[in-house]
Amino acid sequence: RDALHEKVRKAREEVNQIKTERDTLNEKVKQLKQQRDAVRVNVAPIMAEVNALNEKIEAIKKNLPRINYRQAKKELEELEFKIATTTVDIQEEKRLVEQVKHLEIQLSGFKKIDAYHKKIKELLEHRKTFDAQADVYHKELTEYAKKSQDLHAVMMDKLNTIKKDRTEADALHQSFIKAKEQNNQIYDQIRLL
Repeated sequence: RDALHEKVRKAREEVNQIKTERDTLNEKVKQLKQQRDAVRVNVAPIMAEVNALNEKIEAIKKNLPRINYRQAKKELEELEFKIATTTVDIQEEKRLVEQVKHLEIQLSGFKKIDAYHKKIKELLEHRKTFDAQADVYHKELTEYAKKSQDLHAVMMDKLNTIKKDRTEADALHQSFIKAKEQNNQIYDQIRLL
């Protein structure tokens, strides 16, 4: 019984050490989660800005005709060349100048869209850095969480062993008490005799 009690005491010390180590790991996991979440919080405003830029792009596209930038630029160059090289009456010149203005407005829209696309690309690159940093924190916290779970499993095994050893020690003690009582009864009979 005493040997089992000593074994239980040593196992209890080991469990306390494991518990301390596990709690330290859990604290690291908690800190890493906070760091990861703090990094991820930075992603929301970036994505809100990306969505706002996409909406602006869609609004501009609604007002643009179904031609692309190159076509509009080519038409503008042809009209400018025509205005510069040919002589036309005032009505025709006004019409051509109006077409030039219209094409310049379209090209301006295309340039805005292009600028918005560049800005979106920059924002998404910036987001990638946050995502990468969050992934590093997540990977690290996953490792610590796994170690913590492993330590917890070892601790539970030791606690089960302690429980089993205590039960065995209690059973041995009960057997000892029972044997001592039987012994006392025999001594009482001997004294009586």
